[in-house]
Amino acid sequence: MLSRPRGRARRAAKAVERAWRTAPHPELVRVYSAIYEGAPSLARVKAFEQLAVQNPTARESHVTLAETAIEAQLWGEARRHLEAGIATGPTARLCLLSARLEEAEHGDLGAMRGWLDRAVGAKPDPRYVCAACGGESLEWRSRCPRCGAFDTLSWRTPAWAVPAAALPIPTGRGAPLELAPPAGEGPVPVGMPNGLAATLEPAKNQPVASPR
Repeated sequence: MLSRPRGRARRAAKAVERAWRTAPHPELVRVYSAIYEGAPSLARVKAFEQLAVQNPTARESHVTLAETAIEAQLWGEARRHLEAGIATGPTARLCLLSARLEEAEHGDLGAMRGWLDRAVGAKPDPRYVCAACGGESLEWRSRCPRCGAFDTLSWRTPAWAVPAAALPIPTGRGAPLELAPPAGEGPVPVGMPNGLAATLEPAKNQPVASPR
């Protein structure tokens, strides 16, 4: 059983879980991971399942659970979540995780290279895009780094993105992962809930007890 974080760390975890319900975002994953830093891999899987259940159909939930499962060597779980994520549209990050899975689980270098090749032309992962000029940034800023417009960055897939072809990638072992056409995505504004910033930094240094 997973021992829950306490004090400020627990409040930070709850704040991240609330934010995940409306805006699942890689930065929230980094915060959550810091809260559970040092916990055994299986305990981290349980923790991230608690995060993902707040928004179970989001692509970011599947990506996060797949990566955590790979770290814990839960190959079946990792593949299941990768398949679910790919069904919403294969992005570069999903392709790279699939390559990592094929190498780690089977040592299948051919399948791994197939996914790496696919990542090159895959749909880009979301990033901050300026509504005024279309400029992009991997980090949120109050002003667009390209045109200087204020408060115009939103987290979404760039409009120029070309969808990846809906072709299956053979894995060499078992059934291939099917690549479905990506679903349309609109802008997803991201904001920190009240209190998250205040609890974040102290929480990162709070140790988490090992599960019993």
